[in-house]
Amino acid sequence: MRMISTNLATDTWFRFLVKQTFHTSHKEMWVGNGKDYEWVKLNVFTRWNASTKGTIVIVFDASPTMKADLTTLFAGAVDSISLGDPYFSHVLLAGEVLRLQNDAVWNIRNLVRSIEHD
Repeated sequence: MRMISTNLATDTWFRFLVKQTFHTSHKEMWVGNGKDYEWVKLNVFTRWNASTKGTIVIVFDASPTMKADLTTLFAGAVDSISLGDPYFSHVLLAGEVLRLQNDAVWNIRNLVRSIEHD
């Protein structure tokens, strides 16, 4: 993560990649791209303005599912207290990365487990 901060604004940008596997057995490969996995990307730029206490969050190259998840996440979490914190959006985004990583670990576990049973 990179951060630039002044008395007027705080800008950050970061990128997370999470590898998700999508088959239930090592014999089944059914992802649309012909692979049994995909990289989930979270490319984010944020700007918090000190004078307005407003935050701009721009997410680049998000999948439709990621867009919907983040829209729901931010819509349910914004209140007047959180808007005064330049890093409140980071907490929400870190939670989303945590969820993605958790899913990735369990997907790999399920894949290994299916191989062990075959």
